[in-house]
Amino acid sequence: MAARWPALFAAENGHAAESNVRRDSAAGRVGRPRVQSYLYGVRATVTSEDATPKMNRRDPRTITAILLGIAAAALSLPIIDYLRGDSFLHPLGFESGITGTPAAWVLALLFATLCIAFTITHFPRVQDTWREISFLKLLSLWAAVGAAVVEEAFFRRIIMDGVMGAGGGVPLQIFASAVVFGVAHALWGLIKGSPHVAFTAAGATGIIGAALAVVYVVGDRSLAPCIAAHFAIDAVIQPGLLLSAVSGQWGKTAAVTKSEQPGR
Repeated sequence: MAARWPALFAAENGHAAESNVRRDSAAGRVGRPRVQSYLYGVRATVTSEDATPKMNRRDPRTITAILLGIAAAALSLPIIDYLRGDSFLHPLGFESGITGTPAAWVLALLFATLCIAFTITHFPRVQDTWREISFLKLLSLWAAVGAAVVEEAFFRRIIMDGVMGAGGGVPLQIFASAVVFGVAHALWGLIKGSPHVAFTAAGATGIIGAALAVVYVVGDRSLAPCIAAHFAIDAVIQPGLLLSAVSGQWGKTAAVTKSEQPGR
C-alpha cells in the first residue's frame, strides 16, 4: 500500500496540471500557462511568464519605433541649424538648383535600385514592410531624410574632403569613406549583442558607402545625387532592416512573427 503513494501523488499532480491548462485556455490565458505541484497537500503555482525576461517579451516593432524616433529627432537637429543658415551641412548641392553630373545621377539611380532589390529579396522583414502604411513607416521616412542629409555630409564630404586635404588620392578617399561608414553601422549588431549582425552590417554598409563615394567623385563632389540615392534606399528598406537587427534574425532564414505585423 505504501508503494502506491508516489504513484497516486504523481497521478494527482498530472490531472491537476491538465485541468489548469484547460481552464486557462478557456479563459484566454493561453500565453500564461500555469504549472501546479502538490507536495504533502501543499499546492504551489508558478506562472511561466514570471521566469521570462521582460526584454524578450517586448514587441520588436515597439523597440524599432523607439530607435527610429531617437535617430530621427537627433538627425533633425543639424537640419534645423542648416535651415537657419548655421550648420556644417552647407552646401548640400540643392541651394542653387540640382547639381551633380548626369553620370553621377545615373549611377545613383542604378545603385539605389540594385541595393533596394537585393535587400527586399534577402530580408523577409523588408519584403513584408517596405510597402506598408503605418506609423512605423512614417517614422522611417522621417529618419530617412535626416540620415540621407547628415550622413552624406559627414561620411562623404567631410571624410573624403579631409583625406583629400591631407594629400590622399581618390582611391584612399573612397576606402576611408567606406570603412568609416561600415564601422558606424556595425553598431546595429549591438542591439542584440550579435557579432554576426555587426560584421554583416559593417560589410554591407561598407559596400554602400563605397558606392556612394564613387557617386560623389563622379558628380564633381556634389552631395545631391548621394543624398537622393541614400534617401531612396532608406525610405524603402526601413523599417524592415532595423526590425531584422532588433529581432536578431538577419537574412533569408528570418521568420516574421505575428507581433511584428502592421497594426499588432
